[in-house]
Amino acid sequence: MYAIITFRDSGPIKSWSAMQAANVHNARTKPLAHAMPNAPAPRFLVGGKDLVADVKKKLTLANIDPRRLRKNGVIAYEAILTASADFFEQGTDEERRQRLEDWTAAQVAWAMKRYGAHRVASMVLHEDEKTNHIHLVILPLEVKSDGRRKDAELRWSLVGRTISGPGKFDEAQDVYAAEMARFGLSRGVKGSGRKHEPVPVYLARMAAKEQAVDGARVAVAEQEVAVAADRDQIVRERSSLAAGFDHLGREAVRLKDDRSAIDAAAAALDAARADHAALVLQHAREDEARCRDLDRDRQAVVAAAAEDRRKLTLERADLAKSKAEHDAKVAEAERRVAADRADIRQQLTAIAETRGQLVRAAVGQRAEISATKRALEAATALQQEAEADRAAAAEDRARAKTTAAKIEQHRVHLLPTLRAAAEFRKRAEAVRGQSLTPMASATRAAVADLHTATSTITAPAHEVRPDMLAAYAVIRQNSAGLGR
Repeated sequence: MYAIITFRDSGPIKSWSAMQAANVHNARTKPLAHAMPNAPAPRFLVGGKDLVADVKKKLTLANIDPRRLRKNGVIAYEAILTASADFFEQGTDEERRQRLEDWTAAQVAWAMKRYGAHRVASMVLHEDEKTNHIHLVILPLEVKSDGRRKDAELRWSLVGRTISGPGKFDEAQDVYAAEMARFGLSRGVKGSGRKHEPVPVYLARMAAKEQAVDGARVAVAEQEVAVAADRDQIVRERSSLAAGFDHLGREAVRLKDDRSAIDAAAAALDAARADHAALVLQHAREDEARCRDLDRDRQAVVAAAAEDRRKLTLERADLAKSKAEHDAKVAEAERRVAADRADIRQQLTAIAETRGQLVRAAVGQRAEISATKRALEAATALQQEAEADRAAAAEDRARAKTTAAKIEQHRVHLLPTLRAAAEFRKRAEAVRGQSLTPMASATRAAVADLHTATSTITAPAHEVRPDMLAAYAVIRQNSAGLGR
């Protein structure tokens, strides 16, 4: 296992905007895409959450005005202190926690001893990425000698070679590795020519691989939620129309089968992710082993790296194929659910229209049935009296039969009955003032009842439209003639 110290591959920090950008990452003022969820927040070992303010404070203490720095001059250097991943992962939880605390204290002590407290502006511990590490920001302060000055006050200036002069980085790695040897950590092969991959780049590369699998799993979860919501909607609609839509039960069974298929696909993706994570960990360990034998076995390392790239390509292709197949299954399930919902809506609409028509027809005929019933009762009475008085009123009986026939037709529509009553009124006018038989008197009383029933008839509320209003107006008009 190795003790690792690496300086920013982009070089020193030369502007306050670059300093602020470093603070965004170090203090986590914005979410980090590949950060592990529920991980501890950054721990500020030296300095606080505002790196710019901490650096300006250090410069002010050294009698350097932060507003009057040399343009494009070096302000600070940033280094990352860490170790091989196995160093932080081995042992029990309590052993790992204690090892991290001891290692963290050793980092602060080494930085203060190596660079001095006046140069160390910030140290931040990150535990939310793949490997624990510390961001160290140091100022290249150097005493500026001036023989002309007679006062004893020291004058400081920012000199980049204080940190990055010839051999300084190699020296820092040697000293750092020696200090960390008590943790069982050693220095990498010196002069091997191998360039260290910066920890953020390595962590980002590992996180990108995991994020691809996480993205596929999240997509499956979202599709599952959508399918579950559609299934609940179908179940509610089925409960309200269970009597007329038995086939919804079969559709629910089919949706359950589709969800089982989705669950199986999600489980396969989880298994693939676990296998992928194990493979990534195995590759990382193999990389560390190859570093120790790099000089002796360079060609073997190159061949192994090529094989690893080929395997990773195959894994990505398999993952893309699995995702495409799953997307096709989810799309088919969504299409079926949409089709079923459309059928249900059409059937609901047809039932609502049929029910409305039946209600309108029933309400519209209530008044007609009532009037027809009274007319039929009157006609029955007329018929009975006509039978009893057949010999004395043969002509009146014939008129009563004619009236009964017209009343029978009123079952279909009320208007013909009104016209028949009006005809009877005209004939009754001819014999007005003469002595009426009992049958004729009863007929006149029936006409009066019919006049009372039809003079106030109005269209039902659900039938208020121009043609119906006109029809009922004609009925009332004909009824008015019955009262004369």
